[in-house]
Order: sequence, then C-alpha cells, then structure tokens
Amino acid sequence: VIAVMDGRVGVSPLDADLAKLLRPVTKPVFLAVNKIDTPQAEPLLSDFYKLGAKAIFPISAEGGLGVDELLEALLPYLPQAPENQVQEEIPRIAVVGRPNVGKSTLVNAILGEQRLIVSDIPGTTRDPIDSMVSLHGRRYIFTDTAGLRRRGRIERGIEGYSVVRAIRALGRSDVAVLVLDGVEGVTEQDTKIAGLISKQGRGCIILVNKWDLRAGDREAYPTYNLELSRRFPFFAYVPVVFGAAVQPETLTRLFPKIDQVVADFSKRIQTRKLNLFVQELLEKNPMTLVRGNPKKSVFITQVATKPPTFALFVKSAPKVPASYLRYLEKSIRTEYGFEGIPLRILLRSQ
Repeated sequence: VIAVMDGRVGVSPLDADLAKLLRPVTKPVFLAVNKIDTPQAEPLLSDFYKLGAKAIFPISAEGGLGVDELLEALLPYLPQAPENQVQEEIPRIAVVGRPNVGKSTLVNAILGEQRLIVSDIPGTTRDPIDSMVSLHGRRYIFTDTAGLRRRGRIERGIEGYSVVRAIRALGRSDVAVLVLDGVEGVTEQDTKIAGLISKQGRGCIILVNKWDLRAGDREAYPTYNLELSRRFPFFAYVPVVFGAAVQPETLTRLFPKIDQVVADFSKRIQTRKLNLFVQELLEKNPMTLVRGNPKKSVFITQVATKPPTFALFVKSAPKVPASYLRYLEKSIRTEYGFEGIPLRILLRSQ
C-alpha cells in the first residue's frame, strides 16, 4: 500500500484517519509525502512522523525527485518474473477522431460492455482510457482518446490538457483507428488528425462510422471514397472500413485489418532480398540525377521498424529526386505489403 500525502499542506484530519485505517493492515505500507521539491522543503516532513510510519519517502511526483528511492523500497515485495520468460508484446490501438464521431461507442462494442460514457455532447471523454481486449487468443490494448477539435475551439484548462494527453496516447500506440463520421463527411479537422498520425509514424486504419444511416443511398459509397482520395492523398496506403460501431459485423471486418497493420508495423525485410529487388527496379527505371549519369547501383537496408525505416546509400544523395523516392516507396509497398504503414526512406551518401 502506498499512502500519498501533501507535504505542503501538512497532516490533515483526513490523513490522520487514513493512517488509523492502515495500522491494522498486514501488508507493507509506504508513506510517500509529495511536493517535496527541494531540500529546503524537507523540514515539512516532521509532522508526518507522528503518524507512526516506519519509513517516509519525500517525493516530487511532478519532478521525479525521490521516486527512485521509493521504487527500490518496493522492489523486494514485487513478484519475480520466471527466468527465460519471453514477454508478450501487446499491440496498442489508439481510437482517435473528432468529438462525437463514435469513438467511445466503438470501444464499448469491442469490450462488449458499457464501460465508457457515451453521449451526444462533444467532449464527454476527457482522459485516454486503456482497455485490455482478448479475441481469438490474442490480446490488444485499446485506448479511447478525447476528441480533437480545431485549435481555435479548444478551451483552456481541462480540454486543452485532454488534447495533449490524447496526442501522447497516439504517440505511444502502434496503430491508430481514425474514426470518421459517415453522415457529416470528411472535414478539415479530419485531415489534420490524419496528418498528425502520419507525422508520428503510426500505422492507421480508417473507420467510416454511422454508415448504417446511409444504407439506402447508392451514391454514398463512391462519393465518400472520392472525398477520401481528395482529402487524404497522403493516406492512399491506408485501408478503409465502412460500417457502424453498433453492428457486430463491423468488428468482424475491422479486426483482420488491425492484425495485418500490426504485423506490417514490425515487419523486417532481409537486406539481401531488398537489394536484389531494388537492383531490378534500377534496371527497369534508372535513377537519373541532376547533371549526372543514371545510377545503376545503390545499397539499401532496413534500419528500424515501428515504423519501417530504410537507409538508401547512393553517391550524390542530395541530388536524388523526390519523385524517385516516391517511386521506390510505392514499389516496396507493391512487393512487400506494408498496408496502413508509413515508410521512411533516409538518404545517405556512399
């Protein structure tokens, strides 16, 4: 048990009552006195010794001071991991989008329970909420995030803090499910959120939600696809699922896409195979540099995953045209997949 108390306020009546409740507890109790930011603040600890704690840990949760000492004291009481145990990597899926597009409804449908508050009022979800999901023997962590509004409409205080937390949750995820409103169509804010996903190098799947409301409209599907192509030209590699979060068949089509994107996010291609493939591309379409002879030999290797990153070694690297890099990226996708995954190609001089 870790009892956290406010060092600046001192021992309050509630702190004293908490200490009485913890005295009969047989489990180890650690008293952490927070907001002790500097050595000058340590005299504030004197009041807390009267609570009868065996050890008091002055900490600063905001600055991280004293946290290491607290963790070292906790370590002997934590269960030891079995030797040679391979830790399972659980994919993290962030559900992102504008307010009120159905993010929490989707996560509730995946969980099979009404765990998250759903309302027609935009901004109901404030903090990212992690939920463990098991399906067909595989585990996932889904994160429902706060709706991301235009910067000018974000209120200071709680909403601004929620947006920052949502962006951080996206950054630590493997894949983002971008939820769009099938009735309202694609907006400028949707485009900005998609750009944020691309900038952070996350895998992505687009879910066009509330599609059941347009079931009788024959022109809806081609019109919406055209709008996606116009608004998201940089997301041509991202799979799109049309459906409704409240319909089970939508999840049946969504999860195979998630599994594929998660697998491609950590995919690694052997250097030998990659160079043989690129050499074939050069023979078909040589890399012509500005004021130089066509390059017929380069070296390429994959240097990272999550997202897949490639280093292309070539003489006069700054002169390689951007159009050829786009051609190379498109060719790699055609040959090796990488559905829903941004690829990064770094130029390096030989």
